Amino acid sequence: MNFNLNTLMRLIIDIGSYCLILLSIFLIDKSVIALSTFIIIYTNRESLYYTARQIDILGDIFTNIKICKQRMFSLYDEEEFMTQFW
Repeated sequence: MNFNLNTLMRLIIDIGSYCLILLSIFLIDKSVIALSTFIIIYTNRESLYYTARQIDILGDIFTNIKICKQRMFSLYDEEEFMTQFW
């Protein structure tokens, strides 16, 4: 994952975290959620970034496996690499 995409993803998650905090404050003001719920939301706001990052890493691993599989099977392809018999 290149730097620009990582920065953009982090920016989107940060904006979403602040919106979630503002929404939580509004809901506390309206007595829809308790203060303890807000504290739980606030302390776990970073978990979304780590989950998204792990999914991205997993996607990169699957892409590498696919490329390695294609390269390995191309070695056994008779049209691409001719086998010589003595």
